[in-house]
Amino acid sequence: VSGVKIKDVQEWFRTYATSDKDGKFTISGLIPGQKLSLKAEQGELHLRGRVDIEAQSDAEVEILLEEYETINVSGKVLDSEGKPISGANINLVRWDREAGHGIGSTVAVTDGDGKFKIDGLIIGDEYNVSAKAEGYREAETGMFTAQADMSQLEDLMLQEPGRRYLEGKVTDTDGNPVARARVIINWGSPSGFRET
Repeated sequence: VSGVKIKDVQEWFRTYATSDKDGKFTISGLIPGQKLSLKAEQGELHLRGRVDIEAQSDAEVEILLEEYETINVSGKVLDSEGKPISGANINLVRWDREAGHGIGSTVAVTDGDGKFKIDGLIIGDEYNVSAKAEGYREAETGMFTAQADMSQLEDLMLQEPGRRYLEGKVTDTDGNPVARARVIINWGSPSGFRET
């Protein structure tokens, strides 16, 4: 099989090699005895496989690819009143349990009716879909497994960010009120301090 991308499970962002017209590939720069868990995928043909190896000089590895099936799913993004939100970015994360991480990307934008479509979910794989639009809090589906009979995702409801207030009283160790005390709020980063 040609055009197969060979990656390490733990280094999903790096392609070690791509198979040629004879299905052959070469991975250079490995240390003898180095252990790798390789995954191979040919997306156009819907083929993938995995193999664990221990690098040896001039060793030849065979990776058996199996066919997988995909589905297409649709969804809708709404505001808190049930009105469609157009122009929302839809992000898809595919989870890899063995690797312990997910690979995500923006895959769609909602239309004027708040609808979107995602193509090519692999049946049996785990996913998470989220929606983000300006002026709203992000919402997500939570983890789900792609099923053969799945065609519609649950509606994603985006909430407008509300303002929250915190009231308190500054006292000394005896419980007496302290006037003109400075209160510092940390917003989660060194630059996120506000004095009131």
